[in-house]
Amino acid sequence: MTIDENGKEVRKAEKIKTRAGKSVKLSELLDEAKDRALATFEERIKLQAENTNDGANAKVQIENKEDMLNAAEVLGISSIKYYDLK
Repeated sequence: MTIDENGKEVRKAEKIKTRAGKSVKLSELLDEAKDRALATFEERIKLQAENTNDGANAKVQIENKEDMLNAAEVLGISSIKYYDLK
C-alpha cells in the first residue's frame, strides 16, 4: 500500500478473478464500509475533543455508542448504494 501526497492510503486496483476465488463478498464489503464510517466518526470525535475552536468541521452530534454504530451502518450501506448507482 502506498501513501499519496495528501497522506491518504492508496490501494492498487486489482482485477477481480472469480474463478480463482479472489472476488470480494458483499457482506465483507458492507462490513468494511461500516468499519470505515465508524473509524471516521471516532477520529472526528477525537479531533473535536482536542480542538474546541477549530473543530467545526469535525463536529459529530452522536453521543451514544449504539447510535454511532447504527449511523455508521447506515452511512456505509448508503455510500455503497450511491457508488453503485453512480
